[in-house]
Amino acid sequence: EDCAHAFGASFGGRKLGTFGEAAFASTDSTKVFSTSHGGFALCASRQLADKIRLIQKRSSDLPGHMKLTIFAQHGLMGVLMLPSVYWASKIFIALLGRMNLWFHCYDNLKAARPGLPPANLTNFQAFVGWNEVQALSSNTSRRRGVAARYHRILLDSSKDFADGASLCYSVLVATPAKWEKSLGKHFRVGHWFSSFAQGRKDDWESIQYVPGSCPVAEYSSSHVINFPTHALIGTDALERFRVLVSESGLKQDILPVGRTGESSLAGGGQ
Repeated sequence: EDCAHAFGASFGGRKLGTFGEAAFASTDSTKVFSTSHGGFALCASRQLADKIRLIQKRSSDLPGHMKLTIFAQHGLMGVLMLPSVYWASKIFIALLGRMNLWFHCYDNLKAARPGLPPANLTNFQAFVGWNEVQALSSNTSRRRGVAARYHRILLDSSKDFADGASLCYSVLVATPAKWEKSLGKHFRVGHWFSSFAQGRKDDWESIQYVPGSCPVAEYSSSHVINFPTHALIGTDALERFRVLVSESGLKQDILPVGRTGESSLAGGGQ
């Protein structure tokens, strides 16, 4: 199972990550909880766990400068992503990325195995991750509440998010650029799922994809926008979002129920 976008969610009364022989989840800043980078594995058997542990023992540590970058990045993002300062900090975040000062994977679109992994990350990240796992229930509960509030604001109706992780709140709109222009200065308008091929926008031949093969995915990815549900989205931020949406008349741009099933994708990470 790949639980990266839905760790903490349930299906049929069982937690995701407990259905197969193994489950994996990444824990970067876009996931249910963050250790800045990295991830973990859940195993159903002792033999498989021992094999994964052997890979871990054979792996090298990250260079010291990378460890320091991850440590600084984790703390800094907690400040830069505050809704009250994001209108200014997003420029700084983009600048740090262009200068390669963030710890980031820049080869994710290459159809080849990267050179560095597998690598062991830091004890600091393990400490953060362990504490985040202990708080997972309250984390997902709060996210569901934020997603429900978005749903009421945008679609004027209530929705039960009880089983999902509500990593973000996703909705289909006619013109995503209009939302970015109207809200982007004060509120993060995400572009998750705006590519149906893991971030790729072109060069389909390299992954042997024929345009038109997945029409629903292509349609959804060209119309979806996402809003954050993380711990920095509090009551004040949601009220500001409600006012901005109301004053801009953006509700008229939300797509009606159509070929994808419904306008709201109900939390994105479910």
